[in-house]
Amino acid sequence: MAQNPPSSAPGLNATQLEELLGQLRTHLPAALFEQVEGLLRVLAWILQVLAEKKTSLHRLTQVLFRSQNEKAQKLFPKAPSDEKTNPATSQKPKRKGHGRRKSTDYSGARRVCVSHATLRPGQLCPRCQKGKLYLLKIPARLISILARPIFDATIVALQILFGKRGRIFSK
Repeated sequence: MAQNPPSSAPGLNATQLEELLGQLRTHLPAALFEQVEGLLRVLAWILQVLAEKKTSLHRLTQVLFRSQNEKAQKLFPKAPSDEKTNPATSQKPKRKGHGRRKSTDYSGARRVCVSHATLRPGQLCPRCQKGKLYLLKIPARLISILARPIFDATIVALQILFGKRGRIFSK
């Protein structure tokens, strides 16, 4: 819908604008005339401000179109009495946590322990052949949930071994 700009800007001074509005008042219905009058007055103001170089184009766009970072809460703050009268609109406190459940929350889950296929605690580190492998106290846990009409959960605890230099070995 972008159109080419006119070759020359209309040069209307205040008296010419009033004459034009007087002529339009007789030819247009009242509601339409009010809209056209408002648009012409804004256009005349913009041309005047740009001609006098009182403001930059950036500032002019902010004045005309308002800043995009204004929040509705800043523009229209809620009255404190509104929150007390309507408890349904008041916000609930945010729940703590990240939305995931711990493996201990699945109390009825079947538990399976999986040890490393080839390595055992106490053996030599296969990479450096100097240090021993140690068993971490907390295994890596995977939770497998099968969605059925009544769901079934399985928690798999994987054995994790690490050497003196901090390398971790798992299956």
